[in-house]
Amino acid sequence: MKLGYTGAGEAECILAIVPVRIKSKRSSREVKTYAFIDTGSSATFCSEALMNQLNMRGRRTEILLRTMDQEKTMQSYMLSDLEVCGLEESDFIELPNVFSQKDIPVKQENIPLPEDVDRWPYLK
Repeated sequence: MKLGYTGAGEAECILAIVPVRIKSKRSSREVKTYAFIDTGSSATFCSEALMNQLNMRGRRTEILLRTMDQEKTMQSYMLSDLEVCGLEESDFIELPNVFSQKDIPVKQENIPLPEDVDRWPYLK
């Protein structure tokens, strides 16, 4: 019997990524960006680039990231008072504490296109 791997992570896939507006409660500055809805995550993250666009300063902290069988302690900033809403919405929703990361491992190719969404009528 030949054992191998399935190639997980080799092909690009469409992820639950939606356009949003995000802002701090303490500022009127809004940023249009994308939110990756990761149902497997127990925390909320943003990129350091977004943190800088919002002129946010968080409390420096260490977080433990666990993925599959790996654990890694990383430096982060904890941000509070962030709110998010859809591009065409007016009601903002308060986010729980948000932790910054240098990068969020999502690519442009992972964002669904209108024709991708059209294939899933249950999303309408």
